[in-house]
Amino acid sequence: MNFRENVALILVMGGMIIIGLMSLAIVGTAIYSSIRFGKPPEIISNWGGLIIGFFLGNFFNFARTALGIPLGSDDKKENS
Repeated sequence: MNFRENVALILVMGGMIIIGLMSLAIVGTAIYSSIRFGKPPEIISNWGGLIIGFFLGNFFNFARTALGIPLGSDDKKENS
């Protein structure tokens, strides 16, 4: 790897770490406030749900790709 690729890799990894920490903070705040006060603030609840949905959606897409499961159904191609 050359210098430019190393710098790009460091920037991307740094961004991923920052986004991950922010996501954990938001979801943690939603969980903490719901336990402590009975109901989290509406905006924190909405952002927490959005973050969880985004990460779950990406996880299942990553798992599908890693397991080699094709996107869509091949039954339509075979019957045509």
